[in-house]
Amino acid sequence: MNQTSRGLPPLIALIVMLTACSGVGADPGVSSEHAAQVKQICKDVMGFSPGEAHFMGCVESLQQTLVQIDHADATQRDRETCQTRGLRIGTAEFATCVVGLEQAPATIGHAS
Repeated sequence: MNQTSRGLPPLIALIVMLTACSGVGADPGVSSEHAAQVKQICKDVMGFSPGEAHFMGCVESLQQTLVQIDHADATQRDRETCQTRGLRIGTAEFATCVVGLEQAPATIGHAS
Protein backbone atom coordinates (compact mmCIF):
# COMPACT_ATOMS: atom_id res chain seq x y z
CA MET A 1 0.00 0.00 0.00
CA ASN A 2 1.55 3.32 -1.02
CA GLN A 3 1.58 6.57 0.94
CA THR A 4 -1.41 8.04 -0.91
CA SER A 5 -3.69 5.02 -0.51
CA ARG A 6 -2.90 4.82 3.22
CA GLY A 7 -4.06 8.43 3.55
CA LEU A 8 -7.39 7.82 1.83
CA PRO A 9 -9.40 6.33 4.76
CA PRO A 10 -8.61 9.30 7.04
CA LEU A 11 -9.31 11.64 4.13
CA ILE A 12 -12.70 10.05 3.51
CA ALA A 13 -13.50 10.22 7.22
CA LEU A 14 -12.61 13.92 7.28
CA ILE A 15 -14.80 14.61 4.23
CA VAL A 16 -17.72 12.85 5.92
CA MET A 17 -17.08 14.82 9.13
CA LEU A 18 -16.97 18.13 7.25
CA THR A 19 -20.17 17.25 5.44
CA ALA A 20 -21.95 16.22 8.62
CA CYS A 21 -21.09 19.59 10.14
CA SER A 22 -22.19 21.53 7.09
CA GLY A 23 -25.63 22.87 6.38
CA VAL A 24 -27.12 23.27 2.96
CA GLY A 25 -27.69 26.94 2.31
CA ALA A 26 -28.62 29.11 -0.62
CA ASP A 27 -24.94 29.49 -1.55
CA PRO A 28 -23.77 26.29 -3.28
CA GLY A 29 -20.11 27.05 -2.44
CA VAL A 30 -18.01 25.89 0.46
CA SER A 31 -17.85 28.06 3.58
CA SER A 32 -14.57 29.76 4.44
CA GLU A 33 -14.27 27.48 7.49
CA HIS A 34 -14.66 24.37 5.35
CA ALA A 35 -12.30 25.78 2.72
CA ALA A 36 -9.63 26.16 5.41
CA GLN A 37 -10.27 22.60 6.63
CA VAL A 38 -10.02 21.24 3.08
CA LYS A 39 -6.67 23.00 2.61
CA GLN A 40 -5.48 21.51 5.90
CA ILE A 41 -6.48 18.02 4.70
CA CYS A 42 -4.62 18.45 1.43
CA LYS A 43 -1.54 19.68 3.27
CA ASP A 44 -1.44 17.36 6.29
CA VAL A 45 -3.15 14.16 5.09
CA MET A 46 -2.20 14.16 1.43
CA GLY A 47 1.19 15.82 1.94
CA PHE A 48 0.83 18.50 -0.74
CA SER A 49 2.35 21.93 -0.30
CA PRO A 50 0.39 25.12 -0.96
CA GLY A 51 1.35 26.52 -4.34
CA GLU A 52 1.80 23.10 -5.96
CA ALA A 53 -0.54 22.11 -8.77
CA HIS A 54 -1.42 18.93 -6.88
CA PHE A 55 -2.38 20.99 -3.81
CA MET A 56 -4.80 23.16 -5.79
CA GLY A 57 -6.20 20.10 -7.56
CA CYS A 58 -6.75 18.44 -4.20
CA VAL A 59 -8.50 21.51 -2.79
CA GLU A 60 -10.74 21.90 -5.83
CA SER A 61 -11.63 18.22 -5.86
CA LEU A 62 -12.53 18.06 -2.17
CA GLN A 63 -14.56 21.27 -2.39
CA GLN A 64 -16.50 19.89 -5.37
CA THR A 65 -17.10 16.70 -3.41
CA LEU A 66 -18.50 18.66 -0.46
CA VAL A 67 -20.83 20.60 -2.75
CA GLN A 68 -22.02 17.37 -4.40
CA ILE A 69 -22.62 15.71 -1.03
CA ASP A 70 -24.56 18.76 0.18
CA HIS A 71 -26.70 18.61 -2.98
CA ALA A 72 -27.35 14.89 -2.51
CA ASP A 73 -28.35 15.51 1.12
CA ALA A 74 -30.76 18.27 0.05
CA THR A 75 -32.29 16.02 -2.60
CA GLN A 76 -32.79 13.26 -0.04
CA ARG A 77 -34.51 15.70 2.34
CA ASP A 78 -36.74 16.85 -0.53
CA ARG A 79 -37.68 13.23 -1.32
CA GLU A 80 -38.50 12.60 2.34
CA THR A 81 -40.62 15.76 2.45
CA CYS A 82 -42.60 14.60 -0.56
CA GLN A 83 -43.09 11.16 0.99
CA THR A 84 -44.40 12.72 4.21
CA ARG A 85 -46.92 14.59 2.07
CA GLY A 86 -48.28 11.19 1.06
CA LEU A 87 -46.84 11.10 -2.44
CA ARG A 88 -45.63 7.76 -3.75
CA ILE A 89 -42.16 7.25 -5.21
CA GLY A 90 -42.31 6.60 -8.93
CA THR A 91 -45.32 8.80 -9.61
CA ALA A 92 -45.35 11.99 -11.65
CA GLU A 93 -46.69 13.86 -8.62
CA PHE A 94 -43.73 12.71 -6.51
CA ALA A 95 -41.24 13.77 -9.19
CA THR A 96 -42.94 17.14 -9.56
CA CYS A 97 -42.82 17.64 -5.79
CA VAL A 98 -39.09 16.84 -5.59
CA VAL A 99 -38.22 19.11 -8.51
CA GLY A 100 -40.34 21.88 -7.06
CA LEU A 101 -38.55 21.67 -3.72
CA GLU A 102 -35.15 21.59 -5.39
CA GLN A 103 -35.98 24.76 -7.28
CA ALA A 104 -37.38 26.56 -4.22
CA PRO A 105 -35.15 28.79 -2.09
CA ALA A 106 -33.25 26.80 0.57
CA THR A 107 -35.43 28.11 3.41
CA ILE A 108 -38.73 27.18 1.78
CA GLY A 109 -40.05 23.63 1.58
CA HIS A 110 -37.05 21.75 2.91
CA ALA A 111 -37.57 19.43 5.85
CA SER A 112 -35.42 20.37 8.81
